Amino acid sequence: MKKHLEAIIPYSPGKSSAHADAIKLSSNENLAGCSPHVQKALQAAVADIAYYPNQTHALVAAIAKHVGVSEDHVMVGNGSDELITLLAMGYLEPQDTVLSAEQTFSQYQFAAQLIGARYAVSSMVGDSYDLDAMADQITDSTRLVFIANPNNPTGTMVTESAVVRFLNRVPSSCLVVLDEAYYEYVERSDYPNGVALLSQFPNLVITRTFSKAYGLAGLRLGYAIASPDIIRVLNVVKQPFHVNALAMRAGLAALGDPAFIRESVATVSEQRQRTLAFLDGFKDRGVSYTDSVANFVLIDLPMTGQAAFDYLYQRGIVVRDLASFGRPQAIRVTVGLPKHMDRFFSAFSELMGSI
Repeated sequence: MKKHLEAIIPYSPGKSSAHADAIKLSSNENLAGCSPHVQKALQAAVADIAYYPNQTHALVAAIAKHVGVSEDHVMVGNGSDELITLLAMGYLEPQDTVLSAEQTFSQYQFAAQLIGARYAVSSMVGDSYDLDAMADQITDSTRLVFIANPNNPTGTMVTESAVVRFLNRVPSSCLVVLDEAYYEYVERSDYPNGVALLSQFPNLVITRTFSKAYGLAGLRLGYAIASPDIIRVLNVVKQPFHVNALAMRAGLAALGDPAFIRESVATVSEQRQRTLAFLDGFKDRGVSYTDSVANFVLIDLPMTGQAAFDYLYQRGIVVRDLASFGRPQAIRVTVGLPKHMDRFFSAFSELMGSI
């Protein structure tokens, strides 16, 4: 094994439960599933799986139309995770630095470690990225900056004014990646319009995914929006046929059903507010939560996240213990349908009553 790979800890996905009626609230998937249009498209696509996928151009064209850019600004990937890795492969040397926040998506650190580059973190303020502090940390060696917006696992966001102020301080030699995996769920008017900023900042990259709001996590499909020059670099380092045929057919069908997204987002918004109101009832018991704008909530507890995980797991409810994110007394809970949240509320009330 290469020396620099020894520091990498393999990714550990959220657990599933053996309970027949278990609910998985650990991975921020869309618990409403996917669009019926997707299911029909996948049934039709099965007949062609003996052939290499050839839908890339159609999907790129559909995404470009959806976001309002030309096709040479778009690239699809095997999940946005692959696109993060391709950025590292295309732009990092071992002497370079990747910069992100202290409690954020683990794939940013993985991308740096994969190349043998240095990974630097910036402290957060109020469970959110502090972009002014991050700008102060940029050096001549900084080549990639990752900003999860909304952030995983806190669910918080940075505003457009903060992003623009940050981008104005970043040298052109450094790429800034806005990871917008959860952007569909954001309802605030001060959320950045990243696509509109591309013409002003050619070193900006936006990554998005079909794994969350579109309900296609099992098919692994994401896309990047960036300048044609950056897209060309990503196409150089990608493998051939890196996105499978079923995923591309599903993506096309999903984009064709905006009503499903609107309904899913509305449900999450309602249930997120309901969840926060429920948690307010435990504030005097040492429970607090982040100001999430995504489809999950980070809950700080008067116990370890592992203890809460174990208790809920035995009752068929799987959440995410956040010790690996540096939050040993916190869990992350996906916001699902009313029936899912009802079960979580009941089990969480029992948990709090047991201490």
